[in-house]
Amino acid sequence: MFLPPPDLTALGNCGWLPGTRSFSTQRVRRFGGFTLPELLVSMMIFSLLSAVIGSLSLAVHTAWTFSESMERARHESDAFHQRLNWMIRQAATYRDSSGVRQPGMFVIEQWGTAGLSTDSSGDLLILWSGGANGNLAGGDFPNRTPLLSELVVYTWDAAPAPVLESQSESSPLQTTARRLVEVTFPEDSQTVSFDAANFAATIREAVLSPAARRLPIITRLAITPLESTGNPSAPSFRGAIRFQLRQSPSPNELASAVRGSQAWKELPWYGGFCSNSAGQRVSHISWQIAMDPHASSAVSLASGGANSASTGLLSGSQGVNLFVGSALKSWLHEGS
Repeated sequence: MFLPPPDLTALGNCGWLPGTRSFSTQRVRRFGGFTLPELLVSMMIFSLLSAVIGSLSLAVHTAWTFSESMERARHESDAFHQRLNWMIRQAATYRDSSGVRQPGMFVIEQWGTAGLSTDSSGDLLILWSGGANGNLAGGDFPNRTPLLSELVVYTWDAAPAPVLESQSESSPLQTTARRLVEVTFPEDSQTVSFDAANFAATIREAVLSPAARRLPIITRLAITPLESTGNPSAPSFRGAIRFQLRQSPSPNELASAVRGSQAWKELPWYGGFCSNSAGQRVSHISWQIAMDPHASSAVSLASGGANSASTGLLSGSQGVNLFVGSALKSWLHEGS
């Protein structure tokens, strides 16, 4: 015998028994905001998220700034290497006082006192290439006196007027020394003699002349203290760039060998090309540039920081990038 199912609708219509209580499953809505503990926790979480997002944004901005500075420094260095290599190929040759053919290339110290030398090191490179357009095109001019307007100089900028630096607010000096410039003298038609005793002094004076035309190629050179030169107008800092000029065979090697002898033929002629009375010589120019993308600090030279040609190339410092380059200029050695 089966019992019928209960009538659920009847249960809904029936009243509650005396002495019993009813319970509701609906929550009473509370009007108002967060409680104090909830508000404190939410504020702490928001502060942590803000700090994390701010740190990430700062890291991204710093990385982008660093990458942009490095890329710009590399582009400036590449532009200088290409420009200098082309200008060296345009350098012409001349005859010195003894009738020997020589290339119109010299290296001196911008704030030094020494004269010219075939083997030298310094921060100022002189090329007889025909001006900014390289009009001499590597020709040979044995009977012509060079003009100052035909010279091209590469060095750090020692212009009297300072240039404000925007790369770093903590830069040690607001100076033009952070610029590597190509200096030309298009309006100066005076003649200059490479054999003159005052040729180096003439170039140093012309570079600082207001009439000189300066073309900035690199704007982020590192700087290094300039040793005392005895000149009160000398700047406190110099651009960290170094040129070296070497000839092979050297003048001493040529002087020690007799033409046509076995010692003459065993000299280090370029490509091994020589005859009993002539040979192929070569000038090797190398340069090293210290670039500081953020203009943050000074660098030191390889031999303790002395400002002389004997110091050789530059040594690196933290945050400074070194760029090196070299070029060759060969010519036929003949004459006495």
